[in-house]
Order: sequence, then structure tokens, then C-alpha cells
Amino acid sequence: MKVWKSPIRILLLYLCFLVVWANFNWAGFDLNFWFTQIFHFALLLAPGWLLYSAFLRNNVVNPTRWEHRVITALILFLLFDVLFSWWVFLTVGLVTEVIQRFVRLPTGPVVNPAATGVVALSLFGQFPTWWGMNFGPRFEFMPGNISLIMIFTTLIAGYVAWKYHKLLIVAAATISFSIVYYLIFRSSPISILVDGTFAFFLLVMVIEPKTSPAIQQQQAGYGGLVGGTVAVLLGAAYYSFWVEAYTSALLMSNIVFNLYKNRMFLKNKWKSHIAPVATNAQHFLRKLW
Repeated sequence: MKVWKSPIRILLLYLCFLVVWANFNWAGFDLNFWFTQIFHFALLLAPGWLLYSAFLRNNVVNPTRWEHRVITALILFLLFDVLFSWWVFLTVGLVTEVIQRFVRLPTGPVVNPAATGVVALSLFGQFPTWWGMNFGPRFEFMPGNISLIMIFTTLIAGYVAWKYHKLLIVAAATISFSIVYYLIFRSSPISILVDGTFAFFLLVMVIEPKTSPAIQQQQAGYGGLVGGTVAVLLGAAYYSFWVEAYTSALLMSNIVFNLYKNRMFLKNKWKSHIAPVATNAQHFLRKLW
């Protein structure tokens, strides 16, 4: 049982609990609903697992922990509700698997796989509903209301974030989001801050160990970037065009952070591989001219 006390296993168990509770809250004991949901989860997990196994057999990728794949599938399952067509679950599962395996630098994955899969689907009009992160019962709290599931997420996922030493990211993201949100909307952000969606986003997705900074000095800047970008994208969605604000903000912040973290590696790659090709192409074009 000791192995299930590790942070990654605690998060895995909590996500399983959340999935069961969210499904029961939606449809109770409706067997048709549960069979449909099992089918959707299988589409998220099984095809990607088969693809990974094929890559592994052909030495295309290195082996990874099974918990990472299952956690990603559970997060995606909680993002897309039962009303989505079956192909959405199949597509986002496969896209996420490919991203996890190939969008990488020497330090690890560049972007949060679940967030990137969601952004890819949103480009085709399939926006997540975040249905499994914020539901009743609710309690009145200042201008908004707080859900019981938000309290559970804060306690359990907050403990995992503490074990990973990532609470500074959460604090910085909350502060920057609150300031930028108020400047854009001229209203209090409290109703969003006590929302289960925002808590899940920060405590489960943003602090994902592989794509968020481990160094304390970098965490404040990273968290501030995520929180501020969420508020800006919510403003953009409200005033002009629709974007999936949460996952898009996380994707952008992942890219900025990993470009910064790997700047020396990328600089050396540019000098040794890309720059000579660009120079030769430039000389060729000058001769043609």
C-alpha cells in the first residue's frame, strides 16, 4: 500500500474518484449512460496505448510510466462530456499521445499533453465543457458560490502540489489572474477563484511536474504568466473572439518557459544545424537574383 501514497498515485486515485462522482452526479445509475462513458474512456486510452506500444516495439520512443498516460486520459475525460461525438474522444486521445511522444526537448516534454490536445480540438470547434470539475452541491460564498468538489480538489490536489513543491506557481497564478482580470473586466474575480474549474486547472494541470518549473526562482514568473494570460484570453473571448482560455494560456506559458529553459540547447542547435542551411539557402537565392 505504500506505493499508493506517492503524489502521482494519490492524484491518480483522486481523478478516478472524481470521474465516478461526476458520472453519478450526471446520470445516477443509468446503465446506458455508464456504458457510453466507458466506451468514451476506452477511446481516449486504448488507441493511444496501442500507438505507444507500436512506437516502443520499433524503438521510436523511450518507455514512460503508465500513470502519466492514465492521468492524461482521466483529465481529458473530465473535460469532454458525454454529449460529444465518439470521434472527439478518439481524436483527442491520439493527438495527445503523439504530442507526448514527439514534442519534446532533452529536458522533457515541451507542452502539457492534455492542454495541447484540447487546444487542437478547439481549432475545429470542439471546445471542452470542463463538466467533471465543478458540480453540486454548492454553498453560498461572497458574490459567487463554492462547490463541495472544489473543496476536495483544493485539499487533495493541493496536497499533491505541496509534495511537488509547486504551490508558489499556484499562488503567483492566482494573484496575477486576479489583478489582470480586474483591470480588464472591472469586477471581482472571486466567483472564478472559488470555482472548481479554476482550482482543478491550477492544482492539477498547471503544476504538472514535467512541463512546469521545479526551480523556486522560476515558479513565480511562470505562475504569473499563466494566470495573467488566462485573464487576457478570457477578455479576448468576451470582447472579440472565442478561444479556450485555460488550456491556451497553459500551452503558451509552457512554450515560453521551455524556450527559456532550453535556450542554450536551442542556440547550439541553431548554430550547428539550422544556421548553415539558412546561409546556404541565402547564397543560393542571391545567385538566382
